[in-house]
Amino acid sequence: MKSPAASRCPAHVLETVFGVRGAGLQRVYTIDNDADFDAKLDQHFSEEGPVVFIWKIDKAEEPVPKPSKPIRERAHRLREALTGSA
Repeated sequence: MKSPAASRCPAHVLETVFGVRGAGLQRVYTIDNDADFDAKLDQHFSEEGPVVFIWKIDKAEEPVPKPSKPIRERAHRLREALTGSA
């Protein structure tokens, strides 16, 4: 469904306002470049939560990599690595 404000407001702003802030979260930050990331990195670890960072990422030219193993096998391997059990 298209929002009435869509023509006047960028999508990422609508998602932030209605999705995150609309859920009652007040500490919401947008990161759209390396300098922003560096400047806000300390906040990520030091601010009292919940803290939400919305990263605006440009579309990549290369295709999304496809995992070589099925998700079930990867999940089992991750569990074993984290718990130390087989």
